[in-house]
Amino acid sequence: MLRGISDSEMGMLIAGATILRTRLTKEGVLLAESLDLSIPRLDGQYDYVPLELSKLIKIFQKDNRPTDAAFTMVWLHSTRALNALEIRVFGREMWAELTRGFPYISLGFQQISELLGTDMRRKQFLDAEFIPIGLEPNT
Repeated sequence: MLRGISDSEMGMLIAGATILRTRLTKEGVLLAESLDLSIPRLDGQYDYVPLELSKLIKIFQKDNRPTDAAFTMVWLHSTRALNALEIRVFGREMWAELTRGFPYISLGFQQISELLGTDMRRKQFLDAEFIPIGLEPNT
């Protein structure tokens, strides 16, 4: 479905997903280790993270917050791909699409700032071009 999204829309998706990742990491829902295959894992160690993200998506959908649900889906599909070797290729394909929005991240933060009426400065999210370790797109 990401193939149908314009590059500038992808920038907003990445900006929103970055804001959400920052918040969920601080809250302990999305562990940094669950987005990094370079950190040694025990089998099943991070299996619960996709379950928690899935619950959060359902809450966002129930509360009529589809944009927040979409931001969360980036991390749900990323953690699922990192947890299951057989779907990791799909995670890499997803990130190949998402990286199209990297040049438009600043615009995405600006749009979110305008929607929320807050100041979302790009410098607050210097790691917005973060790609989970293990899901780097094939070149």
